[in-house]
Amino acid sequence: MNITDRSWMYKRRVDGFLSNAFVDGVESFIQFALTRPSTERDGDKMKCPCRRTKCCNRAYRSIDEIKFHLCSKGFVPDYLIWSHHGETNLVLSQCNVEVGGSSSDIRENSPNNYVNTVQDAAELEFEVTDDSEAPTAHKLQLTPHQRPDETVTKPILTDLQARQSQSQESRTPDDVYPTLVRHKKGRRFSTGALIKEYNCGAGSSSEIAEVRRLKRELREAEMRHQEEVYTLMSESLEAKKRHLEEVYTLREEMEEARQREWLKILGQIQQQADAAVSAAMARQAGQANPPPPPPPSTDQ
Repeated sequence: MNITDRSWMYKRRVDGFLSNAFVDGVESFIQFALTRPSTERDGDKMKCPCRRTKCCNRAYRSIDEIKFHLCSKGFVPDYLIWSHHGETNLVLSQCNVEVGGSSSDIRENSPNNYVNTVQDAAELEFEVTDDSEAPTAHKLQLTPHQRPDETVTKPILTDLQARQSQSQESRTPDDVYPTLVRHKKGRRFSTGALIKEYNCGAGSSSEIAEVRRLKRELREAEMRHQEEVYTLMSESLEAKKRHLEEVYTLREEMEEARQREWLKILGQIQQQADAAVSAAMARQAGQANPPPPPPPSTDQ
């Protein structure tokens, strides 16, 4: 496989299946990185260029893990120059990258698009050097914060400008803001890059205003809902208090009625006891003083 042909990098699937060209390209990429002394390594591991958030040319993985990640997730967007895997120069004139297909493939199964500022033609310096392997091609030395060299051929600049314009048109509002910087095991890293220039049109401004209005209405609705909840809670507490007062009043009335009933019963029992005692005392008095016998009759 021609190592300068990078058209396979963002054509991972064909008709829903993993393409043979992508698998062969991954093998060529691994062999190229292993043969380069300037490849960033950690023992037997290399930086994984897949689009997984934990990788993205930051985490070191084994060769088998890199192959699995690339076949399952694909390359990180716009990694046409393998700068972390031993490559410093790239023959752009031999890189047959289709812009129309790469943008959709880059966005495949990715919530956020990673934008590589290397593509910014305004910040690149192209230095033409000789290449013994490809004498008819031009190698371009990339240097940030410089203007393009005048010796670069027009087709290359046209291709870069077309790619840049299409990249800017395909940007979404989510791409304007950098992803969150997170902390993990004492390291501080970011999963995205901040795009310096983004031309917000009238549609974007109206959408932002609409979103702000909806957020404001949502906050007002939440405040009204909280006020209603507090009102219902206060009414419920007052109803509970009234109910408790009624319960206490009923209990007191029941207790008083019960006491009156007991007092009435005790009075009746006391009267019966007094009557029984009086009768018993009368019987005892009659036995102690019997009445005198009647006088004898005088009829005889």
